[in-house]
Amino acid sequence: ARDRSNTWIISGYQNPIWFCNSAEALLNVSKQSFKSIDKTLIMLPFYFCGQSLNYLRKEGVKFIFYKLCKDLTPDYDDINNLLKENSPDFFLHIHYFGKIASQNKSRVLCDNDNMLMIEDCAHVIHPSVHKYWVGDYIFFSPHKFFPIKHGGVLFAKNKLAFDHLYSNSIFPFFWHLRKYFSFYGLKKSIDWSIKWSFQSDNPTFSKPSLIEISIASKSIIKIKEISKIRLHNRDQIFKVCSSYSDWTPLMDSEHVPYIFGMECDCFDTAKFLYRKFMYLKCPVMMWPDFPSEMKSMQSMFQQDIKRVEKTIFFFVHEQLDIEKYTLLIKKVINEK
Repeated sequence: ARDRSNTWIISGYQNPIWFCNSAEALLNVSKQSFKSIDKTLIMLPFYFCGQSLNYLRKEGVKFIFYKLCKDLTPDYDDINNLLKENSPDFFLHIHYFGKIASQNKSRVLCDNDNMLMIEDCAHVIHPSVHKYWVGDYIFFSPHKFFPIKHGGVLFAKNKLAFDHLYSNSIFPFFWHLRKYFSFYGLKKSIDWSIKWSFQSDNPTFSKPSLIEISIASKSIIKIKEISKIRLHNRDQIFKVCSSYSDWTPLMDSEHVPYIFGMECDCFDTAKFLYRKFMYLKCPVMMWPDFPSEMKSMQSMFQQDIKRVEKTIFFFVHEQLDIEKYTLLIKKVINEK
């Protein structure tokens, strides 16, 4: 049978391996070290979803967190200081919200300090949107863009070794149906506060169902169309938001967005607006959580903490009714 995953290809890399999510892909990358898993050290940014480390925690992987610059690229001065006393096995470089940036500088860093480089492209729709990849490992999260529950794709320059034989999961019919009758699983909580993830789980040792892989593979023929809609939706949201002076875009507008963030002037403004959005049932979100490992050292990462406390994220999905959405946003702003 024809391998439908071959629509996901990157020149110079092995054929992609499918996982249920990027967290499992990250776990399997960490197992490629010559060290035992509980002695493996990964360097990653503090501005990271703590729940994505759930499998690594369970296996005892160690973390060292670095700071980011205002434009969400790595703070290499901070990293070089950390490297004076630490020798990580892996360096995680993240392309936030779909913007591909600074990976060449991270490649040089990794080569100079004997680290394997991981490019986190969970917010990038597909490898075809960029022609130049440099990581030793690269992973994407198709489930964030396409109508599937499970879907993480891992690319490696060299063949990966696995401890377990992965089996395909059952297609989640009820989830698939429910997705079309709900709006991104919007939670009605009005709590606007930093969350810390202590989550530690055993991996599933399974791949997405064959149907989900097929959906993700076939969906790439619509990438240009999807990208155009996402950019249009982002522009419409920004147009409405720009009438309110107390916030600015978190990132520039040159990339296809995963979600679109507006950074408020202060915590109180973000909290006030978020509660109004929730009251009017207008779907927005806060950055999900931070890794619990650094909860006692928050003072070291105040820029990241403040970024989360002040940023409201809007959805730009191609199935969005953008006219209805922008009217809700406008209503919140006009009634501020």
